[in-house]
Amino acid sequence: MIACAHSDFSHIVERLKAISNQNSSLLTFHLDSQSDTDADDVVESLETMHNIHKIDVVIANAGSSASYASVLDTPLEALRSDYETNTLGPIKLFKACHGFLIQSSSPKFVLVSSALGSIHAMGREAGPTVSYGSSKAAANFIVKKIHCEHHSIVAFAIHPG
Repeated sequence: MIACAHSDFSHIVERLKAISNQNSSLLTFHLDSQSDTDADDVVESLETMHNIHKIDVVIANAGSSASYASVLDTPLEALRSDYETNTLGPIKLFKACHGFLIQSSSPKFVLVSSALGSIHAMGREAGPTVSYGSSKAAANFIVKKIHCEHHSIVAFAIHPG
């Protein structure tokens, strides 16, 4: 099992170890979704330091919500920040992991999205979430595009709530 996070997540490492089976190990890495190089660095480390050359499932779980405001009140920097993490982050992760995914017999790329990123559900969802919701909607588009362009990879978005 490979786990990545942008901040210290030692408090959940024991829980991750508990769900991995006895024949596997847990590797942890720093990965900041706003970095243009972290995902590539992790993949390079997996290959060169751990002799890993395939990944069966990649879960893009990073998320950011820099503002809870209306369209008029949402700062452009909040939009940029949320797009960098919630939209571009999964793209960078997919691009970095693509070579490993295609080595799998059953590759999957999973985006942890949100109902707040659903255009259809917009009227039913509460709260002004312009930066978060629009960045997740864009990420949903990207993951569907990945699925359509890469027929050997099952790519989909899930809503955990």
